Amino acid sequence: MGSEATKREVLEKKLEKRLQDPKTEPLISLPLDFLEEITCGFSTDQELGRGACGVVYKGVLRSGKAIAVKKISDTHLLGNDNQVENQIICLTEVRHQNVVQLVGYCVETKSEVVEHSGKHVLAEKRACLLCFQFLCNGSLDKHLSVSLFVDLFLQMTPWALIGMRDIR
Repeated sequence: MGSEATKREVLEKKLEKRLQDPKTEPLISLPLDFLEEITCGFSTDQELGRGACGVVYKGVLRSGKAIAVKKISDTHLLGNDNQVENQIICLTEVRHQNVVQLVGYCVETKSEVVEHSGKHVLAEKRACLLCFQFLCNGSLDKHLSVSLFVDLFLQMTPWALIGMRDIR
């Protein structure tokens, strides 16, 4: 039991360092059981919002600091194994004052016996979560502007805008 407490303490210290300075601290791979614990089992009481890709929960560390944990829905994961990995890579490179920083992620696969067409089969269940800095000012859609989207688009895909120099 003591080693579990130590593992959690180590993860929380790494997260707090990443929250303080996301540019110098490495991105953290977080285990699913840790994220379940800090979100109270992904309780509806911890739910911050829902979107097309999944649900965002508030995760609270023992220090009282919070992170936003985006649990990507199973249906959003179907058919594209690299989608979450691509999102993680892309989000680690985005640096903008109006974009919350990615502080950690979880990609875990486990096997479960499930019933399918009257037979029991072994199926893989994938959990994909993204962890961000927590903002207590409400939903981002109330704070974003069109110019921010243009800035982000230019930052992320400048090669796609050859010949569109006056877009800003």
